[in-house]
Amino acid sequence: MKSKKKAISYKVSSINGVANISGDKFISCAALVLASQMIGVTRIYGISICEDVMHMSRALNLLGVEIFYEKSGVYLVKGVGISGLMRPKNALYVGNSMTITYMLLGLLSTYSFKSFFYGSDKLCLASISDIIEPLLLIGSNFVNANLPIILVGSEDSIPVNYTVNSLSHKIKTAMLFAGLNISGINIITEKILTKNHVELFLQYLNADITVSFVNNVNIIKLQGQKELFARDIYIPSDTSLAAFIVAAALIIENSEVIIRNVTINNKVGFCKVLISMGANITLINKKKGVIGEYVADLLVKASCLHGGVILADELSSIIDEYPIISIIAAYINGITTIHGISVLDIEEKNRLDTVVYELNKCGGNAEMTDNQLIIYGSGGNIYGGNVVNVNSDDKIAMSFLILGMVSIKPITINDVECVNSNYSDFISIINKLGGKIQYIK
Repeated sequence: MKSKKKAISYKVSSINGVANISGDKFISCAALVLASQMIGVTRIYGISICEDVMHMSRALNLLGVEIFYEKSGVYLVKGVGISGLMRPKNALYVGNSMTITYMLLGLLSTYSFKSFFYGSDKLCLASISDIIEPLLLIGSNFVNANLPIILVGSEDSIPVNYTVNSLSHKIKTAMLFAGLNISGINIITEKILTKNHVELFLQYLNADITVSFVNNVNIIKLQGQKELFARDIYIPSDTSLAAFIVAAALIIENSEVIIRNVTINNKVGFCKVLISMGANITLINKKKGVIGEYVADLLVKASCLHGGVILADELSSIIDEYPIISIIAAYINGITTIHGISVLDIEEKNRLDTVVYELNKCGGNAEMTDNQLIIYGSGGNIYGGNVVNVNSDDKIAMSFLILGMVSIKPITINDVECVNSNYSDFISIINKLGGKIQYIK
């Protein structure tokens, strides 16, 4: 077996400067899907150059969508319109991405042809039952219950009428993509507010969509089979990548960093949690972006942080950030408690198990109950010195590389390829700001 490339992160005295980071990965993939459903040629600016986008592009190519890449970095997508996709010429490879899997399952659930999906070994072990259930309700059929899987969609799909109970926005996204090609009004109800990137996108594209908040639930109504027409798309900076730079600037003394053009629609929760723990974060140059996303530059200064309490109803707003929040909490003073973890899906629970185990190996002190994560701060005294098994998880890998920048001894991660595949500019950005992360054999 080929050995994985490792990386080691050393303690540094400060990081400073301006970070211009790549386009948001999720929004980039959603942009490709929606562009494929439009009439005309869509130009996408600032798209993320990562494996997820590459796999999504190839999958759409197999479905008859022409996608071109210009040297200037602009993607051109020749849309086929609603219901215009073709039977895939080959199996659809989704890599290690649950996001792509759910997006494509939703998109193709309204086509009567067979689609075969497969992915990485790790992804094939993951449960996708939470998306199979709502797709069965609208008429789709499946061969197998996880990847590799065959989807047989229905061109006479029943309009979506589904209540989502997940903290993740993946299910909602999949059902919205399904609803695009279903005649009638599709209704998605959320008991827990999740990221609203796709709803904003559809509003920008003049889709017939309404979003209302009634009796503490979010109700989304989408009129299906309405043609969309090409509009230029500008992708804001990746919010997940920004979170790691924010964390580093907060916990490394004498640091001050500006991160440009970050989506703040759903990042306010992350910033709010950190500000409640003493973080010095200022949103500057706030404005409404072209696709309806509010964006701002984040000015982050090193701060004297303390432990805090994160309530269950806040968890959905930090669902992608709790690994790095755990790292911050382990380094600072005081006790941090995260409530409501019992509702995490299997993938997120496995990620949390890994974070706790590896954090304790590095000298941290964290424990889990059925519904709480409790992290005891070290007061700036994490030993480190370990090789961390990141389980091919990019967010775990980046979290521990940040921890290595403040730990007494360097921290090594056993697999840096999972970072490079989706956040290829992460290490170079950190090092340009003053970090010291090196590749090792």
